[in-house]
Amino acid sequence: MDSHKTNMMSQPPAYIAPMAPPPQQLQHFQPTTQQIILEQPTVLGPDPVGITCPNCRSRVVTLVDDMTTMKTHSFAVLLAVLGCFCGCCCIPYCTKSCLAQKHTCPVCRSMIGIYNN
Repeated sequence: MDSHKTNMMSQPPAYIAPMAPPPQQLQHFQPTTQQIILEQPTVLGPDPVGITCPNCRSRVVTLVDDMTTMKTHSFAVLLAVLGCFCGCCCIPYCTKSCLAQKHTCPVCRSMIGIYNN
């Protein structure tokens, strides 16, 4: 029995060959094309402008509404302090240069921007 034990101990362990990896399948990729449209930034002014609405992506001409600002109120107070009580202090509210213009989209009614003089 001792000879059987020594015989087993002297033999190297059994070698198990690693499994070969599965054959690789070639994958064919179709090149994709992507269209990029660059648009010049539109400068807003006191008048309506043609623009692509960032909200609804429609090509529109903006609607322009006049808005009062702190500048408008400051000029009215200044005229009142200088003695223009007879309605002259209301002139800034009728003058485009004292008002801001708010541009909105006519399709989705979202605000596109404000132009300040």
